[in-house]
Amino acid sequence: MRNTLFFLLGLPFSLFGQTADGLVAHYLFDGNLGDAQGSSENLGVQEGAVDYDCGVSGEALYLATAPDLVRIPGGSSTNVNRLFSDLDFTVSFYFKPIGDNGTQYLLSKRSTDCAVERYFNIRYVGGSNTIQTEIREGSVAIEMSYPIRNAACWQHVTVRRRDRELRLFVNGESVAAETTSGRIDAENDGDLLVGGTNCLTGAEENFIGLLDDLRFYGRALDQDEVAGIFTRPDQILNPDTRLFLGESVEIDLNSNCGTDFTWTPPADVATPNIAEPVITPTQAGRQVYAVAIADDQSNCIARDSIEITVVDPSSLNCDKVYFPRAFTPNGVGPEENETFGISNPFAVRQLVSLEIFDRYGAQVFSTADVFERWDGNFRNEPVNPGVMLWRIIYLCEGQEIVRTGNVTILR
Repeated sequence: MRNTLFFLLGLPFSLFGQTADGLVAHYLFDGNLGDAQGSSENLGVQEGAVDYDCGVSGEALYLATAPDLVRIPGGSSTNVNRLFSDLDFTVSFYFKPIGDNGTQYLLSKRSTDCAVERYFNIRYVGGSNTIQTEIREGSVAIEMSYPIRNAACWQHVTVRRRDRELRLFVNGESVAAETTSGRIDAENDGDLLVGGTNCLTGAEENFIGLLDDLRFYGRALDQDEVAGIFTRPDQILNPDTRLFLGESVEIDLNSNCGTDFTWTPPADVATPNIAEPVITPTQAGRQVYAVAIADDQSNCIARDSIEITVVDPSSLNCDKVYFPRAFTPNGVGPEENETFGISNPFAVRQLVSLEIFDRYGAQVFSTADVFERWDGNFRNEPVNPGVMLWRIIYLCEGQEIVRTGNVTILR
């Protein structure tokens, strides 16, 4: 069993996002089945040999065999089982399957009498690597499926019900949605089951693998909130970047459970078998560096990559810099027309300052970052359309160069 839990001021430090508004129950699975909200009404009860292993952050619930699951009994008005009537709700969690047996139940809220057609569930189909979710009230139902095609091992699933719509998110992105003519009431007398169901049929099975950061909200989270609770496990956190030839980038990799790392191509990577090496490209142009991440829990290999645009400064003429004559910061045009800055920034190795002035000579923007661009605002307010003046001071082969010009703002 691996335990990687960090502490700050005596409290667990979690990499999980902190969207707490409307949070009814939150299961971290750090060695227990308790609700991190502190509610005894939502305490989970294990069935079978429930265990814990390395998770997205800290530990995760480990279900090793099909009989293993967690039951969250109902009974009180504040219990998480009440969410599945006709209320808005959001459910989110991470899972990592071990094996690809049949159709596996990740979450199920169903009557003890399996014939009652009022229920909610989320399933994983191993053979096709597909997520399925369903909510039903008699003949009125929403069923959605999404085939996972990414290169991750941990998958983050969020299901949101807002009014008559059910929406499925995978790894922070909306992937499917359906709407019914009326709100579905899926309330029933069954307990909420994590990792299984009491109504298995045919090739269906309980889940075998790991589950982590299980959240239940009594409201519909918006897109940004869903994206905010996805922490990108086993992914490179550096954005794609630009470097001059000879410069380096230190990798920031979010991998709590990785045990073996393989970076390719290895020639430019210092220590290509560690999680966070330093990469120093040796050739100009577009370079892609990929990592494969193995763990000691499953045979899944997570993969991610970073693209680095490498520029050889000796190939650039620093004597000339270019700027657009106009731009339109109105949020409706192409991205390159929304901001103003140096059109050939790699030609400027040492920028002293880039300043922009209004027609009265008041400075509205200043930067010493050659890649920073002006969004057309001053003190968080859009400036009026018209002609603005710019001045750039930079060093070229040891000489200080000052250039001026103007740009027109169109709105």
